[in-house]
Amino acid sequence: LKNKNFKIFEEFWSERVSGFLSFAEYSSLKPILILMNKLGIYRMIFREDLVNSKCWAEPIIYLYPEKPINVTLKLDRVINLTKSDPAYHNTWNLIAHPNGEIYLPISQKKYPYLFWEGSAPIPSSPIAKDIVRQTEVHDYLENTLTKLGLSDKEKQDFERYWEAQLNNGPYYLISFYDAKQIDQVIPLHVNPKPDTVIRILMTYKRLKGKPTRFSPIRLDNYQTPQRNGFVLVEWGGIAHTLDYEYISTHR
Repeated sequence: LKNKNFKIFEEFWSERVSGFLSFAEYSSLKPILILMNKLGIYRMIFREDLVNSKCWAEPIIYLYPEKPINVTLKLDRVINLTKSDPAYHNTWNLIAHPNGEIYLPISQKKYPYLFWEGSAPIPSSPIAKDIVRQTEVHDYLENTLTKLGLSDKEKQDFERYWEAQLNNGPYYLISFYDAKQIDQVIPLHVNPKPDTVIRILMTYKRLKGKPTRFSPIRLDNYQTPQRNGFVLVEWGGIAHTLDYEYISTHR
């Protein structure tokens, strides 16, 4: 629509988007396409990348400096935070150690990682996408996470949480995003700046039956990040509870 003041724009922004974009920013991005068919019936198509997800579940942040250092880490304003551990109050001020141990002076406690959960936008272009039989989920995650740069300990933490979510359907459509895509929608503000950043987001949909005519996205030529200097690693996922009939034939 040429008229940016059309009411549906503001209603949808208020209900689904207002936490991370102003209305002026949202409307300038052509967020909604409205089509009219031959019968005069209107259909609206919304840009998925401009909509808050239901929840970024279990994002975990690990820090590995070369020596003990003071670190300030701030989550971006696009995140509507619902949980955190240790408690997040506009920023985390901490001391990070080479073995991954995190010490918070304010609480005088040690942590193995930082945890947050909340609503946030989802990247639009996965780097990996495949349909996986439930019995093959573990092997698929093991191979994909290795290629994306997680350590054995980080893979175990990821698999311990997410494999339990992927055990009640015959097939799953699984997609992965890496730091390049995630940084575009949810940047992390870290001081001092890490030398190596590995960020992984998984989304999945449970499929009702065996799908056909699907074009996967594989990581055959993906360059696994090399861990140099001060390393930051984050992994998380988006939980979906609905079943889907997968009918798309091509990317």
